[in-house]
Amino acid sequence: MKIAVRAGRTAAVVAGAVVCAAVALPTIAKADAGDTAECPAARVTGLSSALDTVGTAAAAGPSIAFGVLLVPLSQPLPPPFDAAQSQALSGAADGVQQLRADAPGYVEQLRAGIAPFAAGNEFANQGVNAVADTLDTVADTAGPAIAPADRTLHETATIVRSNAEVSASC
Repeated sequence: MKIAVRAGRTAAVVAGAVVCAAVALPTIAKADAGDTAECPAARVTGLSSALDTVGTAAAAGPSIAFGVLLVPLSQPLPPPFDAAQSQALSGAADGVQQLRADAPGYVEQLRAGIAPFAAGNEFANQGVNAVADTLDTVADTAGPAIAPADRTLHETATIVRSNAEVSASC
């Protein structure tokens, strides 16, 4: 059983490495070919992950909120108000589309604005890893006494570690 699990993990690692190589090699080839494309904004420990979340919410959030509000607001009103209701709903739909179109540009501006803070990634990563190590130590030390919170602490440590960023150059 242990051999099968190890073989499965090894296969997963090899498959992951192949996928990473398939993604990275074309990028490296473009850079070596003298491509003058701009480098993306440097990622900053902690902040870039938050901007990823904001970007996702900006893409989906307005449509979801409008859909939820549309249910009660789309109930037909009596004749003097029905035209205004139709115009208001149409205008709101246009506003949602405009917000969805503009939001990625705003997120990219924020990314560019915080990019200089990537210089502190090494120091920030040490703090991130220290917090994650502390969570793991508490979970390991307390163990079954705090179960199932020990598993939650290990999972939280994994999430905290995922906020570390590597200073990359183009």
